[in-house]
Amino acid sequence: MRAVLVLSLLLAAGTAYADQLVPGDPPLTDEIVDHTCDFLEWAIATPFTLAQRDEAKHIMIAFWKKHDKAAIAAVQQVLQLRDQLLQSTPESRAQAQPKVEAKLVESMRAQPSDPTNHWLLGIYDAGHKSIADGEPALTQQTVAALAEMLGFVLGQAHDGKPLQPSAKDIDQLAKKLAAEWGKLEVDQRKQLAAMPSTWASVRMEWAGLTAADRKKYREQWAKALAPAKPAGKGGTASHYFTMMQYRAMATAFQGMSDTNNIIICNMNPGCTYTYVWR
Repeated sequence: MRAVLVLSLLLAAGTAYADQLVPGDPPLTDEIVDHTCDFLEWAIATPFTLAQRDEAKHIMIAFWKKHDKAAIAAVQQVLQLRDQLLQSTPESRAQAQPKVEAKLVESMRAQPSDPTNHWLLGIYDAGHKSIADGEPALTQQTVAALAEMLGFVLGQAHDGKPLQPSAKDIDQLAKKLAAEWGKLEVDQRKQLAAMPSTWASVRMEWAGLTAADRKKYREQWAKALAPAKPAGKGGTASHYFTMMQYRAMATAFQGMSDTNNIIICNMNPGCTYTYVWR
C-alpha cells in the first residue's frame, strides 16, 4: 500500500511545535493534534487534506474546552497506539493496517450518530468510494487533495499565499475530472489517484525548507505557470477558478516536471516516496 508507506514517513517525521492550544491534563498541543491525525490517516489508509487536519484540530480543541474526559482518554489511547506502531517494523505496520482499518470502520459504522465518527467516516468514504470508474477509480479525497495542492502551488507562484479552494470549487473540479477520467492514460490516473499521499508529502517537505529554498521554488513555479496572476475584478477567486480547469492542471504538472522542481515518482513497487525535491 503506497499510502501506508508514505504515512510511515509522516509518522516518523520530526516537527517543531507551538505552545499549548488548550490547558488541561494533559494540555492539548499542536503535537498531540498532528500525532493523532497521523495515526488516523494510517488507520483508514487515507491521508487528510489540510482542511481536514484543521477540522480535526477544531474538534480536539472542543473536546479539551468541554473537559470531555472520554474523548481525551480516546485521544491518549490513539497516541499510545501510535507509539507502539513506531516501535514496530514497516512490514509489521503494513500487515496490521488492514486489520485496524476494518475494525475501526466497523466500529464507526455501528455508531454513525456520533459526531466524530460521522466526520471520520466522511473522510474514509471520500477516500474509498468511487466518483468515476477506472483503474484506479477517482475518489472525492483525490479531488480535494488535488485542489488544495494546486491552490498551494498557484498561490505560492503568485504572492506566496496559498489559494484556498471552496467547497464549490472542489465540487466543480470533481465534475470536470470525473468527465475526463476515462479518457486519461492509466499512468495519468495513477498519478492523480496518489494525490492525497503526494499532497501530504509535499506539505511535510515544504515545512522543512529554508526561506531561500522556498523563494527558489516560488520563482520556478511562477515561471512554469506564468502568468500566475489574477486579473480583472474577479481577483484571486476568479484566477483560482480559471486555473482549476483540467487543461490548466495538466499544464501545471508538466511545467513542474519540466523545470525539475518536483520529480514525479514512477508508479512501481520500489517507489516509496511520491515527490523528491531538488
